[in-house]
Order: sequence, then structure tokens, then C-alpha cells
Amino acid sequence: MSQSLEYRLVIKNLPFGITNSGKDQKLNIHMLLNDIQSNLGRFELNRNNMGILLNIDWTKAISDIRKNMEKNFFMDELYTEFEKYKDKYESVNDFINERFIEIPKETEVVIVATVTNVNIVTLDQSIKNFIYHLFLALNLSYPGFINCYYARLLSPKDSEELTLSNNGFEECWSNENWPIIKYIPINTVCNWFNKNNIWNKFISETRLDKCLFSLLHFCEESKISPSKIVWLAHALESIYEIPQSAILYSLKDRISIVLYENYEEERSKISKKNQ
Repeated sequence: MSQSLEYRLVIKNLPFGITNSGKDQKLNIHMLLNDIQSNLGRFELNRNNMGILLNIDWTKAISDIRKNMEKNFFMDELYTEFEKYKDKYESVNDFINERFIEIPKETEVVIVATVTNVNIVTLDQSIKNFIYHLFLALNLSYPGFINCYYARLLSPKDSEELTLSNNGFEECWSNENWPIIKYIPINTVCNWFNKNNIWNKFISETRLDKCLFSLLHFCEESKISPSKIVWLAHALESIYEIPQSAILYSLKDRISIVLYENYEEERSKISKKNQ
């Protein structure tokens, strides 16, 4: 007998927090919103021989994000917009505050899971794992689109706070050098995920898996964390087929140069520990 259970992903930090000019980026967000329901609305997963059918309702999230875009501005656009209406306001802060009152403070995505012979622990784990992959897919499509830092996953019996930050993706737009960042249509990302069976992955099995999982670990770390460097190193090693931990050895070597006066002696100690 099949059973349907409802989960809710409550997102507190809506997209559109970046500071550089964004006419093209606004257009890209609208394109993503137009395609999100048709591409990310239905999934079939399998975990421990338990088939899971997911139906995802993006209606409220799409509406709230559009409202956010109508009332919000990139910083350089904000002052241009203020100039049009400055006679009505005593200061730019009054202008900003009035607009921000109308901006949704949070939104939610509703996920209905239909399963047969449900194992609630396995199902909860599968839904959380799926949301991690969803976070990754959306931020690969449009870097910075979804932020699950302080988001809440509401299950039928519990509530869990997530700590997936999109800062690392969002900051890509501020770098005008190589590599050039651009919007990738969400259907292209979904096809790539499907081809590599990423939606069902719990444990990394390939170089690609290791790279993507390292990025997720990177996004879970606190904003200032030395281990972020390690996770990025793992991701790069996986992409470029560098021998495992080769980048870590290089990092330790460089750190030793900065921290120790007796560099050669400390380098020798570190080398012995790694053998």
C-alpha cells in the first residue's frame, strides 16, 4: 500500500543579494523561474530498494522570488532608481525601507513523497540528500540562486536546520577574470545530473561525485574555515586527476614557509608524518 508524506523546505534567504550590475542576471533568473517547475517538479528515486516518487510544488517560491526581484535592486541600480523618486523621500534609507517592507522575508518549496512500505528514517535521509543535490543543481545553473543557510526542512515528525550557504557560488559573479561565469539552462543541468545518476547518489563513486560532494562540504562549512581550502583542494584533485592529497602536501609546504623560521627542519617533520 502506497503512502504520501509532505515535506517543506522553508528558505529564509531569497536570491538576488549580489552587488554588481545585473540586467542580464535578472533576465537569467526569470528564465530559470520559467523553467523550474517543468524541470524540477517530479523525480523518481530509489534507496535501499524503496522506490520514492517526489512531486515538488514551486508555486509559492516562484511567486515570492518574482516579488523579491520587483522590489529589490543591485546596489548600483538602487541609487539610480532613488534619483527618480528622491523628492518623495527624506533619505535613501527611507526609500530602501519602504521597498523592503514589501519584499517576502521567506518562502517555501513543498515536496510530496509517495512510497510503498515506507521506512521513515530512510525516507527522511533520502529527502535531505535530494535537497542537497537540488541546491547544487540550481547553483550550477545560476550561481547564487538558492541559499539554504538557516533554511528549515520540515518533515511529518521533525524539523531540521540546514547550513548550506551559496556564498561561494554567488561570489563568482564578482570575478571578471577567468573562468567566465554564465547562466546554464536548468534543463541542461538536469540532463547532466540524470546522465550521471547524481540525484540518487549518497556516496561518491567517481571523480565527478567526489568533486560535487566536496563542493557540498565546502558550502556547509562556516564562512571562515580553514577546512574550506581542503575541500576545494579535493574538488580540484578530482577534476584534474591529480594524485590524491597532492594538493594538500603542497598547501602544507607553503604554510610551513610562512609559519616556521626553520623551514627545512619543519618540512622534514611534515614529510615523515605523511609517509
